[in-house]
Formats: sequence, structure tokens, C-alpha cells
Amino acid sequence: MSSYEKVLTITNTKPKLSTSDSHSTPPEGWLRSIREAQGLTRRQIAAQLGVTVPAIQDYERSEAAGKITLTTLRKYAEVLGCAVTVTVAPQTLSPAPETRPPRSSPKRKPRPASAAPIEHTDIADEENSAFNDRMGLWSAQ
Repeated sequence: MSSYEKVLTITNTKPKLSTSDSHSTPPEGWLRSIREAQGLTRRQIAAQLGVTVPAIQDYERSEAAGKITLTTLRKYAEVLGCAVTVTVAPQTLSPAPETRPPRSSPKRKPRPASAAPIEHTDIADEENSAFNDRMGLWSAQ
């Protein structure tokens, strides 16, 4: 039995970023390559999956074309003693967009310099006294 990693990694067939891609898919697909490396026939795989030999041929062709369903791929990989891993990664690295921290409170507009200063009056004190008096907090004199 030849040495191989027991993990299926399906890669996209789109153009690669570099020409030296060590994880490129074999032309016949991973399922067929691993099955043949283990010395298994399509008939043996079909018997374990409970399907026909033509179905196994379809699975292998669809996997090589990148059109196999994840469910079928997992079932086939289980029979081969492999695990299926799915990796989603960006093809190019770009910096994260700048984000501003949320403002804790709205900023108040500054008062124009030409505005007259606010004078303190005792109206508020008179109103508070009247209110407190109505509430019975002050004794009548």
C-alpha cells in the first residue's frame, strides 16, 4: 500500500495564484486516485455504498469535474477511510477595511462667540420654592 494522506481536499479549478500548487487535483480526481492507491475496485466501493458500479463511475467523474455533492463526497470518503475537509480562503490578502469606533455621545455644537452670555436669574429658585411650598416641604412663616 502506498503512503498518502487520508484527507480529501477538493480545490477549485479556477486559475491559480502561483504555478507551483502542491495541492492541485489529479486529472482523474481524488476519489479515483485514492481508491486505486488502496487497491479497491469500483465494484467493492459500490457494494459498500449500496449503489451500482455505474453510479460509482458517475461519482468519480463528477468529483473530478468539481460537481459532486458534499453528501455523496462524504459517504464515498468514509468508505475510503478518509475525511472531507472544506476550506474557504481568500485568493488574495487585502487589509481589513478601516472602521471608526462608535461615538459615545453626540458632540454639542460650540456656542458662537458673538452670543451674549446667559445671565443667572432667581426665577428657577422662586419656582422651586413655590413647588416645595406646595408639597409642604417649607413651613409657612
